Amino acid sequence: MTSITAKQLLAASLLLSLTAFADEPGDTAKGKSIFQQNCMICHGPKGRGDGPAAAGLATKPANYSQRNSPEDKQIRVVTHGGASEKLSPIMPAWDETLSPQQIRVVGSYVRTALSTPDVAPEATAQK
Repeated sequence: MTSITAKQLLAASLLLSLTAFADEPGDTAKGKSIFQQNCMICHGPKGRGDGPAAAGLATKPANYSQRNSPEDKQIRVVTHGGASEKLSPIMPAWDETLSPQQIRVVGSYVRTALSTPDVAPEATAQK
């Protein structure tokens, strides 16, 4: 099994992100498109951390179907990279590739289409 380096992962991601987007926050179609172009290689098509590059990574990518990060933290991670929030240093910073608006749109897509909100303990106890 070959291991993918952070440099190779960043290079692949940059190649996938050559398309420019004119987007609005909350635009699910644009968020999905940005996610597919830039994030799916590691996070997988449904955001479960099972993308094609995930197998070669020492630290597995976030599984968005099992957590729902606060918006401000998610934006910081995407903007400044995983190490900025004491997460995986392999998660690259996207601030030189994506605009702040694109980062908000992809974050919105992840939170609304891929994340499962936390279930309150009292909701599961009432079953």
